[in-house]
Formats: sequence, structure tokens, C-alpha cells
Amino acid sequence: MKGIWFVVLIGMLVPTSVLRAQAPPHSVIFSPVYFSDGATHPLGADLHFDAYVSVRPDEHLDEISPGGLLADGYVQLECASFPTQWSPGETLVVYIIADGSNWYGPEGGEFRVELTSGGAQTFPATLAPMPEQTVILVPLHYGDGLTPMLVRDVYFTAYISIRPGEIVAGDAINGGVFEHPYGTAIRVDREEFPTTWTMAEELVLDITGDGSNYTGPEAIEIRIHLTPYTLYWARRLPAP
Repeated sequence: MKGIWFVVLIGMLVPTSVLRAQAPPHSVIFSPVYFSDGATHPLGADLHFDAYVSVRPDEHLDEISPGGLLADGYVQLECASFPTQWSPGETLVVYIIADGSNWYGPEGGEFRVELTSGGAQTFPATLAPMPEQTVILVPLHYGDGLTPMLVRDVYFTAYISIRPGEIVAGDAINGGVFEHPYGTAIRVDREEFPTTWTMAEELVLDITGDGSNYTGPEAIEIRIHLTPYTLYWARRLPAP
């Protein structure tokens, strides 16, 4: 199990663009969106996005949320669709991933928009290659949804549901549990398993927190349906 790897929400280091947008009342648009060659557009069916206001990382929109629109080389999200109305001066963080069916493989990027008053704005976005087959969960909380699991208290086992005997385990000492900029995180790499997982399989994680800052130990189970989207996406883990 690999040690600490600082990422920016997806399992890789990606170029970060700081963009200035005008926020209320409607849209932030990324167009054209290119793969890393700066010429090839990702197909709309291959595009995914996740977006949140930096001070409210648990309130986020993705491509299956109301207020999102995807087309070839085009990503649009409606800021008005967030549960909490944002304010001018706040920062919108947007992660865009493209599966790459018309390219050499998945690529992605992070983009930051400083929200100001005014109308919708459009920005170009160029993606970057992504390393293969990593799942990251961050941040980890206990069942109250508020108390963070401390890095030193967390350990987990992971397996593919149809191969329960092939188990990968991790903790802060042996690797796999680490401090991420957004809190305590778990990382699982496909290469850690004896049998390589494939898309459409299910990754099962049994996670335990010792509860030294909580009412006591607590265990949760997380199941992730593996697709190109989830293979690389750092999923913010909700309360069970």
C-alpha cells in the first residue's frame, strides 16, 4: 500500500487553473473543453464533473444533479442549484473528467472560479493525463456526519465483491490512510489486488474508526461500483 500522496480530489496531481467568473444568477460554462493535445474535444457522453463551493465541500453538484449540462467539449453548471446560495467572493471548485473513448484514455483537471456578481461566464478548459486505477475517499466522518475520523484511528479492508478472499488492508502505519487537504482519506490502488479489477465490478470497503474523539468505535461499509468515473474520483464520503 502506498504512502501519503497529496492529491487535489482526484487520484493524481493535475494542473490547477484559477479563473475569475461572474456568478449570480446562473451559469458557469467550460467551453471549449479539450484533451491535452489542445485540439480534440471529449465526447459529451464521456464527460463528468463535480463542483462545490470551497467553504462548503459537502454540498456539491455533479453531472447527474439538476443544473448540469454536458455536450461534446462543453460543461455547464447552474450555481443556483446548490443547496446553499453562494456569495460573491466565494470560490467554486470544479473537477472535470473525460473517459477518453475517442482519445488515449481518461484525462481530467481541476478549475477554480472566483464568484463575483454578474452574469454567466465561459472559460476554456484543457485536461491532463491521469494515472490509472485509484479510488480515494475523503473526508471520513463518524455517523453523526460532523466528527472527523482521525488518521491514527482509521483502518480498513477492501475487496472486490466477487472475490472476497482477495483482501487489501490499510492504516496510517502500513499505508492507505493519510491526511488529505480535505481531511482523513483512504486510498486504494487497483495494482494492490492479486487479481486486477475491471470496470462494472464492485469495490467493498469495511472501514473502522477507533473513536478516540467520538463516543467510541464505529464501523461502516462503503460499496463503489467501478466505472471510469469512480476509478479515479475522490469521493467525499457522506455520513452512513
